Amino acid sequence: MSYSGTEITNIKRLVADADLKNLLLALEIVKGRGLVPELLTELYWIYNRLIWAGEKTTEALVYDLISNYLSKESISVIIPPFLLPDSGASLTIHPDTENFCSSFNINNSEFTKLFYDFYPSGDNPVNCFLIKYGSYSIQQEIILFLKKREHTGHFILDMGGFKLKTVPEAILTVKDVHKIKLWGNELKELPDIWEQFRFLEVLNIEDNQLKTLPPSFVKLGNLRKLYAQNNCFNVLSTLHAIKQLPEIKQLTIKSEDSDKYSKEENEILRQFEELVNHGKIHAPEKEQLLFMGILMNDKSALQKLTLFNLFEALSHKEEAIRQGAKSRILNWQESVYPGFTPENASVAILGIVSFATRNKLTQNPGKINYTTEIKRNTTHIVIGDYPENYEEVMERGFIFMTELDL
Repeated sequence: MSYSGTEITNIKRLVADADLKNLLLALEIVKGRGLVPELLTELYWIYNRLIWAGEKTTEALVYDLISNYLSKESISVIIPPFLLPDSGASLTIHPDTENFCSSFNINNSEFTKLFYDFYPSGDNPVNCFLIKYGSYSIQQEIILFLKKREHTGHFILDMGGFKLKTVPEAILTVKDVHKIKLWGNELKELPDIWEQFRFLEVLNIEDNQLKTLPPSFVKLGNLRKLYAQNNCFNVLSTLHAIKQLPEIKQLTIKSEDSDKYSKEENEILRQFEELVNHGKIHAPEKEQLLFMGILMNDKSALQKLTLFNLFEALSHKEEAIRQGAKSRILNWQESVYPGFTPENASVAILGIVSFATRNKLTQNPGKINYTTEIKRNTTHIVIGDYPENYEEVMERGFIFMTELDL
């Protein structure tokens, strides 16, 4: 049982023909001469074409031919159909088809070409298979079906959930997109092509196996939203790249799988997410510490804030930070006002307070000494708004008060 090269070529031509009669002629030849490895792809294609055509008797015959061939190779397997007609008369993929083709040396590139030539439209169910195994020219055609215009008028390219191991080169034919979805693939790296996508505003690369971002990633000058969770990034280099994106406003990068990052790395990712999502990623380091420590109650950031930093924050433009800083100062090192002021106290009133409080300075009742700046003998500090003259604040045992405590 053997075929010449010319015979193999002629059978392939018959199988690729749109006319089902030529397909059946190729089948008769293989039935008479026997199945060989070089024709397994074509016979599996015949099997699927017959399913599509509703030729159940002949379909069963082809199934037996393939089964007998595989049994001689000591392989026992249920052969999945590739094409299944649904109620809408469009084409869908059997979930085991890809594994079957890979396991039994069925040429996915040839198979894709056969299917693409038969493919009636750009319906979504099989685009994944065609993008994954098709030639560059096929990918160019299919990628046009994956590019959609949203209600905003912006273009989106959706290749999410395709299980791609690489990003197809044909992606460069759609450089005018504003959103790209590459989630749910098996990408270990991204191509270094991102300087081409100057309109891109949203990129979804979550649920892949990415470790780094390519150098050109920092050229995404209009990127506002990046969804990148559930990868396995090198944390510091990845965050350095993201920080260089001038318009980044929204980020998800933490992993739901605790094994992908150490506890310390997960904490770094969490902090970075908060800074991006609250518009603080390009702020000075001190501003970031105030935000994370005071508003996000981040313990590591709080530990880096000094008492002097907190007094500076009492003049901050954001009221939430001003109030948060005051609360931290009032409880600084658990030195809470006990509810009374000793007669020998020296009280420094800092910042803007009420007229009644200011009267304390002139009335000066008892032996309590009131001043408007910190002295050597200062024991208590009343915190007002926008304080000045707090440069002498040090890690001394001050009791911090509000004007209500007076």
